[in-house]
Amino acid sequence: MRKVQIMRHLVDEDPEVLFRRANRVRRHFTGDDVHLRAVLGISSHCVKDCVFCGMQAANTKMLRHRMDKKEVSEIVRRATEAGIRSITLESGIDNGISGQEIADIVLAAKTVDPSVAITLALGDQPEREFNRWREATADRYQLPFVSSTPRLHKKFVPHSTIEDRIRAIRLVQKSGYQIVSGFIAGLPGQTPDDIADDLLLLKRLDIDLVEIDPFIPHPDTSLANEPQVNIELVLRSLAVARIVMKQIHIGAPITLENLDRSTYLTAFEVGINSISIDITPSRYASHFHAHPGRTPSDVPIAERVQALQRMVKNIGRRLSASRGDAYSFKNKRSPKKRLLPGDLVTIKNVSPSQWLSDQRRKANWS
Repeated sequence: MRKVQIMRHLVDEDPEVLFRRANRVRRHFTGDDVHLRAVLGISSHCVKDCVFCGMQAANTKMLRHRMDKKEVSEIVRRATEAGIRSITLESGIDNGISGQEIADIVLAAKTVDPSVAITLALGDQPEREFNRWREATADRYQLPFVSSTPRLHKKFVPHSTIEDRIRAIRLVQKSGYQIVSGFIAGLPGQTPDDIADDLLLLKRLDIDLVEIDPFIPHPDTSLANEPQVNIELVLRSLAVARIVMKQIHIGAPITLENLDRSTYLTAFEVGINSISIDITPSRYASHFHAHPGRTPSDVPIAERVQALQRMVKNIGRRLSASRGDAYSFKNKRSPKKRLLPGDLVTIKNVSPSQWLSDQRRKANWS
């Protein structure tokens, strides 16, 4: 799809017509399954100052936390027992956790349930760390680019350029991860032309799971008084992403449910096939506050999953029991065949290298 067509969808087309088309494309290419992904904030420390983010180092009002592998493993256990097959371990760029400690956390989570898909969302890192964590059996990596427009990217992510972020995404793909990426819709100064470029970049980068987050001004940042995004723009962006990229996973923004419940339900009709829940313990609610509208819950994970099953059933969809792996991932790029370091722990009397080989074979990635 050319940029002029994307612009017409974003600005001029009747939204009901656009949303129906996106929903037809979704049904044809991905079916009615909704894939559930859990997000666990393992650390709220960050050394960077992304202007839009509440976790920025300059925010001295926010309390900080950092989980160890024992705590992470216990939460992963509860999540997998509740039927969750995909978990994202999220953090700022935290220099207080070493690369090896992250690898140990990943392996500890996999020891709880080797079949669970682990996504890491730890920001831009050196290639050696991407490789180390992939070798530790992490499956996916989440690395949004915020905005593909150079002036906007530099304004809101002052420590890097869009070229830096694209280079990092390519390194992640080279390491054999499934890649999760996206942008923020509604940033101050952003135009529909900019969003069209964002969507084209997602397609060019061959992203496996797309997430488009609404801009919600954080009260503890310099953007506190900026207006939040027009929700229709978010829905249009999600719909166009589905039409342009067809057989990919597209996630419902995790902050959208608390922002506008009716719009959240509408998102299921514009092409999304993935939803997320925050399983960060509620005691860290004031510690992990990157975006307003995302609040950890005291409700047991199993009860929340059951509520989501009912909600999804009520809108004529079904909650998938699968990991939600990328469609045709093996045809797009094969994970690199690497032996794992011998000093890593074994999982259920199987060496990490053999375990990972078995998992790839079962998932038909090899």
